[in-house]
Amino acid sequence: MIIGHLGLWCSIYNCVHATAWTRTQRKLSEKVIFLIILLPMVWVLTILIGKWTTSLNAIYLVSKFAYGYGILCFAVSSFFVLRWGFRILTDRLPSAVIKQSTELIDIEKKVGTSLLHGVKANLLGALPFNQIQKLAVERKTFALARCPKSLQGLRICQLSDLHFTGDIAPQFFEEVIRKANAFEPDFVMITGDIIDKLECLDWIDSILGMLRARVGIFYVLGNHDLRIRDEEILRSKMADRGIVAVNGEWHSIPIKDAVIQLTGNELPWYTGAEDLPIKPPVTNTAPESTLKILLSHSPDQINWARKYGFDLILAGHTHGGQIRFPMIGPIVAPSYYGVKYCAGTFQIGDMLMHVSRGISADDPIRINCPPELGLFTISACPNTKMYHDIS
Repeated sequence: MIIGHLGLWCSIYNCVHATAWTRTQRKLSEKVIFLIILLPMVWVLTILIGKWTTSLNAIYLVSKFAYGYGILCFAVSSFFVLRWGFRILTDRLPSAVIKQSTELIDIEKKVGTSLLHGVKANLLGALPFNQIQKLAVERKTFALARCPKSLQGLRICQLSDLHFTGDIAPQFFEEVIRKANAFEPDFVMITGDIIDKLECLDWIDSILGMLRARVGIFYVLGNHDLRIRDEEILRSKMADRGIVAVNGEWHSIPIKDAVIQLTGNELPWYTGAEDLPIKPPVTNTAPESTLKILLSHSPDQINWARKYGFDLILAGHTHGGQIRFPMIGPIVAPSYYGVKYCAGTFQIGDMLMHVSRGISADDPIRINCPPELGLFTISACPNTKMYHDIS
């Protein structure tokens, strides 16, 4: 029943944080949910120490409610246990991921000093197993069914959830950018939650200004970027560094004899994507020479994406859950899907979606869930009719 109680309210927490509620509303909901989670424990404790009301009617009514709620929690716990077991048994990397490797870098050790600033950051940083100052460089090769011949070997770097707050020193992010540049990407894709605090606005120049890409650097914003109340200041800063906004617009990018149709989705926090035309701009390129890529801050936009026929979706927002328990995995992720799509690569129909764990977080804590830099190489799937043989 405890599993059901925690699972039920963690699910409600996840759904609340997937909405466009304001920060104040979300923070209030967190407090309410936390109190509700603790309430049964407090009630049992007060009975055990004899401090409960002497009213037999009150005890009867509360006990009757607790009995009914206990049945609900038992049913919910059964559901969660069965779903967990099913995921463990069926958890497989999509066949479209034909190559992968992970390099874990201790940036604190590399720099030679702690990169955490402030009381909160240092307290959380002192927790055992906190990996907030480490970086997992995730290299993957994606075999996409509709990959044109001239796009084979295309390199994409994904940066997500940078969360410039000042809690982590700029040197951390500079090391991330150096690693990204060493990949020599064709594209850098930034999938939201870039900045939380106005005083870090200049970091866009000093940190993101270091980024290099052969073709271009593109971005969408996320819910934490709303904390910069003047959206135009933020977007202007990004534009000044040559970083291109793609929310709700098709960008046709010719590469040799192929075209990448790139767009972005910042829903539900920013408007624009809901008015995106179904068909990209007409080009002189044949449909089989087109690759469609979506940048979405949240993986929750899957149903929106289905009608557009994307080949690749890059998303973030969920941070991989930030705390992943042994065997159990993460239990909290701000998504209507809970932890289902909280991190990793997923095949959804004809679409391949990669959800990044992100570079940082609002609260600097990462346990068994290190920050992620995604370095992806695009290939073709040899088992489809649209495969172009380059031999």
